[in-house]
Amino acid sequence: MCHFQELARCRECYIVRCGNCRQYQIYFSGLILSLSQQEFMQWLGYIEQRDCRANEIRDPYEKSAFISTSKAGVHLAVSLNEYLQLQTLLRKADCEVKALDMLALFEG
Repeated sequence: MCHFQELARCRECYIVRCGNCRQYQIYFSGLILSLSQQEFMQWLGYIEQRDCRANEIRDPYEKSAFISTSKAGVHLAVSLNEYLQLQTLLRKADCEVKALDMLALFEG
């Protein structure tokens, strides 16, 4: 049975991780993605690498960028503001994971 730890949250989205199986759940823009730890890290890298501001999005509120996920056929349509929010949320979750993993080293 999963025991979810909250990693990051904002008003309409969150990221949690099971402390036992390391499964991630990301709720964003009305979609829940369940990712393995490896899939989460790959997606984080993909989001960090991609720069939606440079070429795709002119209007910060128009959903004009499509972000691929590790799930076949599942893409997110986001505005610039949503993209930046997702990027910030993923960064916060990554920092929290690193802190939790570091603390786990000191627990018996």
